[in-house]
Amino acid sequence: MRRAIVHIGMPRTGSTSFQEVLARLRPRLGSVGLCYPKLAPPGSPPRRT
Repeated sequence: MRRAIVHIGMPRTGSTSFQEVLARLRPRLGSVGLCYPKLAPPGSPPRRT
């Protein structure tokens, strides 16, 4: 069964930090079957990490 997990945080609760950790771990997440997609619009500049 496929499912989606959505994390929505109120301002100043660490949501951005959590998203940055997930982005950094994207390759490892993929290796265990979790998809954390890149959601930048086509043609947008790459993010610095």
